[in-house]
Amino acid sequence: MSGSRPLFIIGYPRSGTTLLLHLVLSSGAFPTYPFDETHFYSHHYRRYRGFSRRRRWKSFIAAVSRSQWMSLTPVSVEDIESRADEDGYGPFLRAHFELLAEQQGKERWVEKTPWHALYLDVISRDFPDAQFIHIVRDPRDIALSIVRAGWITPSRLAAARMASSWSWLVQQVHSACPEDQLLTIKYEDLIQRPDLVLERVNDLLGTAIDMTRIKEESVGVLRRSNSSFGGTAGGFSKASVGRWRTSELASVVSTVNGIARKELLALGYEPGIASGDRLWPRMIPLLYGVQKRTRRCLFPLVRR
Repeated sequence: MSGSRPLFIIGYPRSGTTLLLHLVLSSGAFPTYPFDETHFYSHHYRRYRGFSRRRRWKSFIAAVSRSQWMSLTPVSVEDIESRADEDGYGPFLRAHFELLAEQQGKERWVEKTPWHALYLDVISRDFPDAQFIHIVRDPRDIALSIVRAGWITPSRLAAARMASSWSWLVQQVHSACPEDQLLTIKYEDLIQRPDLVLERVNDLLGTAIDMTRIKEESVGVLRRSNSSFGGTAGGFSKASVGRWRTSELASVVSTVNGIARKELLALGYEPGIASGDRLWPRMIPLLYGVQKRTRRCLFPLVRR
């Protein structure tokens, strides 16, 4: 099974990446596992890539051995190292998931970490045959979700930074990934028209995923709610679409409207009414972009 073609699911946090992962895992075409994210490139690669080779590799192996996903996976670090054809981040990750796939008699494997969207150049180099599904969600609903989860405060400044980072991630994905390897889907379409979205996923992957099998074999958030707004119903909750329209956090919504307007229009979202202050919604994403490019020049591994 060496060389099995990988699938990477990417997107901004709270965009439905976990829902899409569990949907794909429920199809029966991919090996299942008891963790959701590896943070392999966004944490391990980013942290240890810069060391001298010997020290870097030893530090990396020690850190991976202590990570949550390795504590849950049925594959040991020793098995992975013996399977990998050389020292390196790509061979290590491929060996891990191929061993998982072989244990379960599967031909392919899938990995999901939202922030891997900022490492597509590295992932594409390590896995030139990889395919990517980028799931996007209305950033106004994302903002409300992460405010509810306590990740940011309900302030205009925090909303502005979140909207800038969302826009930056969307831009980076579509500039870094070959079009024939990338499928972009909208969270709202997945919730409201799952059959149509699955047709597109099947066309990309060459699979035959259908809702009947998914309902029978559902795992994870297809059975339990992953919403920051609570609730017990899992899976395709239409209540998660368009919350921004009736939200009391008008300043948050209007700020996101102003900053993410270009990407909202490009992705087919209703632009909404922006904040009355015209200057700073344009300045913050500009400054954010300058900051990201400067940090990338000075510290190439820092993408977030």
